[in-house]
Amino acid sequence: MKDPPYLVTVIELKPAAVQRGRDLNRRALQIYRDCVEADVWPGYVPNDAFARVDLFDRAYYDNEVEIAS
Repeated sequence: MKDPPYLVTVIELKPAAVQRGRDLNRRALQIYRDCVEADVWPGYVPNDAFARVDLFDRAYYDNEVEIAS
């Protein structure tokens, strides 16, 4: 809706959802601290290397269905 009155909705997360967010944030901070202390950053590939990745399994299945159609 572009014209007033504008629709506004206040949403409150359940306590379990808030706690889950806090737990995930705490874990992320621990991982960051460990990376800083060890100067090891998982996920980064050295300049003289390359990373090999694959599609997730469902992507192969979706492609097979698409081709069969």
